[in-house]
Amino acid sequence: MAPQWPIALPVISAKLSASVSTNVARTGIKTGLPRQRNRFKNQVSEYSVSWLFTDAEFYTFETFHRVNLTNGNQWFEIDLPATQGYQTVLARFVGGAYKCSNKGVLNWSVSAKLEVENSYGYTSYP
Repeated sequence: MAPQWPIALPVISAKLSASVSTNVARTGIKTGLPRQRNRFKNQVSEYSVSWLFTDAEFYTFETFHRVNLTNGNQWFEIDLPATQGYQTVLARFVGGAYKCSNKGVLNWSVSAKLEVENSYGYTSYP
């Protein structure tokens, strides 16, 4: 079971943007329409996210990242905004990396890129 985003930490607060790559292979044919097919079943999308943390929250984040996620290498569950409110997804830090900057008086801005499992943002229809 994947670790869960700590309850003591806020949800993404500053920004969220997506970079979705396709898993479709397209083959041109001399006559007729090109053929398309999925290269693989799962698709991973990349999301740029950021948080605003107090000093205590930033300490919790660093500990979670270093210990629970083995320096950001492990998949974890986190709630991200979706079209129907928040959705729990499986994610991991791209390359285990994040950036932080001090915003004065023990407040921190943290940004990172997350790989998110392909089911994020989709709702099944009856």
